[in-house]
Amino acid sequence: MQKRNFSLLEVLTVVAIIAVLMALLIPHMVGGQGKKARAKADMKSLEIAVASYESAYNILPILNGDTSDIPLNSDDYDTLMQVLAKVDMTAGGTALNKKDLANDRSIQFLHVNTRFASDGYLDPWGKRYVVILDSNCDNKVAVGATTVQGKTAIYSFGPDGDDDQGKATGSSGNNKFDDVPSWE
Repeated sequence: MQKRNFSLLEVLTVVAIIAVLMALLIPHMVGGQGKKARAKADMKSLEIAVASYESAYNILPILNGDTSDIPLNSDDYDTLMQVLAKVDMTAGGTALNKKDLANDRSIQFLHVNTRFASDGYLDPWGKRYVVILDSNCDNKVAVGATTVQGKTAIYSFGPDGDDDQGKATGSSGNNKFDDVPSWE
């Protein structure tokens, strides 16, 4: 009995069918995991940028003079992102054109995409990240009822856009917690 080999056309057809099936199935199988992974990567980049700023200037980039561990408001958040990215924002709130504030050495600590100037540094769901810095220098950051060890705590509101105080699992009433925290 003679062994029959597959032709190149048959192999390419099978590969094409598999590729089409994977292209159709992967987005449904992954679901929100891709966005959560991107959010985690963005938060890690932001943590590294804050740590690099602290290393360069021997101080956390606390630009509003606050001494309590509270989330940055919109203007303070936008100012921090401009200082770390060394790029001015051209649209948004009142915190515009502040890339040179508290960054005398003109160091770019955070690399951002080209939409940063108009959109800002947003999570995959189009919201600002929540950034809490250790303003009182005790190496702990309070996030709701949770204490995070370190100098920064960052989280995304996740797919539902609700602030669950950094909780990624559990629920309260009808609200299912789905924040994406940097510390888990």
